[in-house]
Amino acid sequence: MKYYFRYIEEIKPPLNGSMLRGLSVDKAANGHFLIKASDKIGMKTKDFIDLAVDQHDELADEVQLEISKSESRDTVSRLSDLYHKTHGKNLVPKSEESIQVKLVGDMGMQVPVIGFADLITEDDMIVDTKVRSQNRKLDLSRDIQLVTYSKITNISKVAIAQVVDTKEPKSDLIVHEVNELSINSVSQKIRSVSGAIRKRVFLPAPEGSWYCSKKWCFYWNICPYGESSK
Repeated sequence: MKYYFRYIEEIKPPLNGSMLRGLSVDKAANGHFLIKASDKIGMKTKDFIDLAVDQHDELADEVQLEISKSESRDTVSRLSDLYHKTHGKNLVPKSEESIQVKLVGDMGMQVPVIGFADLITEDDMIVDTKVRSQNRKLDLSRDIQLVTYSKITNISKVAIAQVVDTKEPKSDLIVHEVNELSINSVSQKIRSVSGAIRKRVFLPAPEGSWYCSKKWCFYWNICPYGESSK
């Protein structure tokens, strides 16, 4: 249903606080890795944090924050500091062209794919940067984005470099080797969804999905499977 509202009805969800904080850390990470690709060092911690906070403050007044602006800024500062000291230190980009890489291809079933990989490392690993507010268990073998990127680049190793805004902020690098079973499973899912879209059949999220809720879905109040179904 999110596809229907976003691309058929063209209702674009506004940037929220969580998205803004993720965007801010992501921008600092891109800048850091771009420099690190040439000098093998990258930004100093203070410069990394300043870039993330500047990005936050540039857009904060346009966002309906769920916490105060100063609290949101402090969270960005804390998470960007953690990201820089962990992922920023440990991950090494393959080249200057391996940051925010545009990927174009298909899954072998006439379904075009266009996406952007945050980073490809020197040891051939596709990395997606994530800033999360909750520490959820992730199964990258079923991650449509990363498995698709693996297929069209022929790079089997994928990872999520995440920082989690828990009481004690956490940093994790979750790595997975994509195999044919993962590719076939994701291909089948894409085939099923794309077929339904062509037939203009728009299905709800699986029952019990955490993201199908008033808190996490912008379309909750207008979705026939959301508020109006109660």
